[in-house]
Amino acid sequence: MYEQRRHIDSVDTPHHSAEGEHVEEINYDPYAERRMITFKVNQWIYLVFGVIEFLLALRFVFRLLDANPNAPFGALVYGVTAPFLLPLSGCLQSRSLMAASWRFIL
Repeated sequence: MYEQRRHIDSVDTPHHSAEGEHVEEINYDPYAERRMITFKVNQWIYLVFGVIEFLLALRFVFRLLDANPNAPFGALVYGVTAPFLLPLSGCLQSRSLMAASWRFIL
């Protein structure tokens, strides 16, 4: 893989010297492999956080539509996303307070 990347980054430019002979110049990037590894790690990080964001959005939609949390897929989504909501557990209101506020509004 490194050789392939090195080949892509190499540039052959013909130069002519004063005598008229052909000189070939090769530019080599010593950090190409490091950049490729960083790029791959970056892709994996974006994938992991994208999946987490999708599951949290799905949980939000399920809560919004009052989906059954005992259904197998709902239980899976709620179970996987529960650890990500633990830091917010003290900040959010309970369901009974929300119902009371809706009754007050209506």
